[in-house]
Amino acid sequence: MTAPTVSVVLPAYQAEKHLAEAVQSILDQTFTDFELLIINDGSTDRTAEIIQSFEDKRIVHIRHAENQKLIASLNEGIAQARGKYIARMDADDISHHTRLQKQVEFLDAHPAVGILGTAACFFRSSSSRHNQIILTEDAELKSRFLFANPFNHPSVMIRKSVLAEHGLSYSSVFIHAEDYALWMELMERCDFANLPEILLDYRYSDDQVTVKHKSTVLESVRKIHHAVLNKIGINPTADQADIHEIIFTEDFHRGTGFAASAEAWLKQLLAANESSGYFPKQEFQKRIGKTWFIVCTSLASAKEKTHKAYNASSLSALYRPSSSDALKFRLKQWLK
Repeated sequence: MTAPTVSVVLPAYQAEKHLAEAVQSILDQTFTDFELLIINDGSTDRTAEIIQSFEDKRIVHIRHAENQKLIASLNEGIAQARGKYIARMDADDISHHTRLQKQVEFLDAHPAVGILGTAACFFRSSSSRHNQIILTEDAELKSRFLFANPFNHPSVMIRKSVLAEHGLSYSSVFIHAEDYALWMELMERCDFANLPEILLDYRYSDDQVTVKHKSTVLESVRKIHHAVLNKIGINPTADQADIHEIIFTEDFHRGTGFAASAEAWLKQLLAANESSGYFPKQEFQKRIGKTWFIVCTSLASAKEKTHKAYNASSLSALYRPSSSDALKFRLKQWLK
């Protein structure tokens, strides 16, 4: 039996509400050489019935008698995948018709790229939609890694040979941040890229993992950051880890003093990367400068004169905000 070019891995648990729409969006792709692996992870609702209602030989229905959780389902999908490329998909999202075609064409043309995401439209309903602007180039994606997850997980397509060559899969050590941890493992092993075009509709809901399991997500993210910081020569203290978490989540303290702590931490990150060269130096400098701008603008108030602190810091020379953003910063400082 000839192997398909793409294996789409779609975990499904109690997914009856939106599964049919998600599956149909894959079956309607303009690129047709794929298999759709639906891992039905012990669902007790109508998930199995919905999967079986589709008469398409490209669907492979993998059933778990009991719920094994997302990481186990993802890794089973990787193990069962026969395709050259593995595309992720969630049971409540919608792939645009040309998604697979455009990702395959890009990966075929760029053999150094091991993981390719896309921009997405985030939505709750037809009247609540937000189109995303996304970073696209390897250096800028990797340089942003300490400050944000560079990929929309359900949009990614991964070159299976990179996973196989290095024995990589999703790790159960990083619960609810397993995708972010896998990108960390891929950082030194392949190039990253995103397509700027919106090719996925990403559904927000109150059942979102980042909402329901926020503390577990942050615990896993801290472990990931600790591992990456070690790679640039920093073994962060608990206080430094707290500062970095505040910057990562942009959940800034509104009292005085945090700007000074953030500045010192960002300078330490910059110096460590200058020595280690782990992140692309020029792009990392820009990222540090932009992060310093975000910290200062977020903390700006009549009480804390961060505009003065921003201009006084050597970090301000690393990033040039747009004229409108600079004006908003000044106005925010004096009007609050």
